[in-house]
Amino acid sequence: MSLPSLIPTNHVLTSGTNSALTWTNVLTLSSVSTNKIAFNSTVIALGSLAGSTIQNNYAVAIGPNAGQSSQSTSAVAIGNTAGNSNQFANAVAIGANAGATSQSTNCVAIGSAAGNSSQGQEAVAVGVAAGNSAQGTSATALGNRAGNSSQGASATAVGFQAGFTSQGTNAVAIGNSAGNSNQFANAVAIGVNAGYSLQSSHTVAIGTYSGQTSQGEGAVAVGVSAGGGSQGVNAIAIGNSAGNATQGERAVAVGNQAGQLSQGNYAIAIGHAAGNSNQHTQSIVINATGGTKESAGVNTCVIAPIRNAAGTHVLNYTATSGEVTYTTSSRSTKNSIEDLLTDTSKVYQLVPKTFLYNTDPQSGRHVGYIAEDVHDVDPAFATHETPDSPPVAINFNAVQIYMLEEMKKLRAEVDALKAQLAPPSA
Repeated sequence: MSLPSLIPTNHVLTSGTNSALTWTNVLTLSSVSTNKIAFNSTVIALGSLAGSTIQNNYAVAIGPNAGQSSQSTSAVAIGNTAGNSNQFANAVAIGANAGATSQSTNCVAIGSAAGNSSQGQEAVAVGVAAGNSAQGTSATALGNRAGNSSQGASATAVGFQAGFTSQGTNAVAIGNSAGNSNQFANAVAIGVNAGYSLQSSHTVAIGTYSGQTSQGEGAVAVGVSAGGGSQGVNAIAIGNSAGNATQGERAVAVGNQAGQLSQGNYAIAIGHAAGNSNQHTQSIVINATGGTKESAGVNTCVIAPIRNAAGTHVLNYTATSGEVTYTTSSRSTKNSIEDLLTDTSKVYQLVPKTFLYNTDPQSGRHVGYIAEDVHDVDPAFATHETPDSPPVAINFNAVQIYMLEEMKKLRAEVDALKAQLAPPSA
C-alpha cells in the first residue's frame, strides 16, 4: 500500500508536548503552536509554526515560522521565517527571512533576508539582503545587498551593493556598488562604482568609477573614471579620465584625459589630453601631438599639429554657418567667365587704419582696412556671410587683382615714356 493511501485527506501529523503524534484535520486549525509535519496531497509544512495559519493548496513551508501566516497557492518558503507573512501565489522564498513579509505573486527571493519586505510582483532577488525592502515589480537584484532598498520597477542590479538604495525604474547597475545610491530612472551603470551616487535619468556610465558622482541627465561616460564627478547635462566623455571632474553642460571629451578638469559648457576636446584643464566655454581643441594641448579662449579653435606645405589651398571660415571651405581657380569650377571691365583705379581710394580687436585687445594695435569702408569704395573688396548680409571681412584677392591691373597700366605708361625718350635709330 502506498504512503498517500495511509494518510487521511486534509490531515497533518502534529506532535504535542508529550511528543505523541496524531493526525489533525487542517480544516479545524486556526493556529498551531506545536511542531507540524504535513505530507498530504495539497500542502507541505515542516517546522515549528510552519504554514500554521491559512496555508493554501500546493504551498510548501519548511523551517521555523516559514509560511506561517497566509501562504498562498503554490508558494514555496524554505528557511527560518521565510515567507512568514502574506506570501502570495507562486512566490519562492529560500533562506532565513527571505520574502518574510508581503512577498508578491511569482516572486523569487533566495538568500538570507532576500526580498525580505514588500517584494513586488515577479521580482527576483538572489543574495544576502538582495531586494531586501520594497523591491519593485519585475525588478532583478543579484548579489549580496543588490537592490537592497526601494529598487524601482523593472530595475536590474547585479553585483555587491549594486543599486543598493533608491534605484529608479528601468535602471541598470552591474558591478560592485554600481548605481549604489539614488540611481534615477533609465540610467545605466556598468563597472565597479560606476554611477555610484546621484546618477541622473537616461545617463550611461560604463567603466570603473565612470559617472561616479552626480552624473547629469542624459550624460554619457565610457572609460575608467570618465565623467567621474559632476558631469554636466548631456555631456559626453569617452576615454580613461575623459571629462573626469566638472565637465560642463553638453561638453564633449573624447580621448584619454581629454577635458579632464573643468571642461566648459559646449566645449569639444578630441585627442589625448586635449583641453585637459579648464577648457574654455564653446571652444574646440583637436590634439594629436601626444602632449597636452589647451584651449586659447572662449569661442576659439585649436588644432595641432597642422602640416606646413607649399601650394595648398587657403581655407575660409564662415562665422555664421561655421563652415570651412577653400577656393579653387580651375576653369572647371567656374561659369559665366568674362573680362574685368571695372575701373581698377578704385584701389587708390582705400585708406588704411589702425585699431584694436574687441576680443583680443592685449595683442596691441593692428594695421589694416575696415570691411564697411572698403565695401563703400567697391563691394568687390568686401566679403559677406550671405549675399544680403553686412560686410564682415576684406576680399584681399580682389584688392590684389585691382592692384595688379593698375601695375600693368603703370608698366604700359613707363614703356611709352621710354619709347618717347629713346634716341632715334641711326
